[in-house]
Amino acid sequence: MCGVVFKHPSEKTLYIAGDTVWYEAIQETIKTHKPETIVVNGGDNQFLQGGSLVMGKEDIYNVYKAAPGSKIISIHMEAVNHWTLSREELSSYINDREISSNVLVPDDGETYTF
Repeated sequence: MCGVVFKHPSEKTLYIAGDTVWYEAIQETIKTHKPETIVVNGGDNQFLQGGSLVMGKEDIYNVYKAAPGSKIISIHMEAVNHWTLSREELSSYINDREISSNVLVPDDGETYTF
């Protein structure tokens, strides 16, 4: 589990959660730093044994619930051969919950400016 927060008085606070799943420390980091932009590694990557290595759709939804005013970008999608959550499935999940204006699932090479 890893993550880093970037803060500067002239910029929005950015939290890069890195390779992690949702757990208490993620919620505490969001509560403490109040990031406007959060980058999560999605894809629900898994090995044959053990649990998820990065966030799945429920984890990403928990990030949204902890920071409903933030822009959340799910990257690392379909990037390695052990992903179990596709962009299409995550986008559908996000649309069903009507949070697509806050939770973004970029295509390869797509960029955002905030």
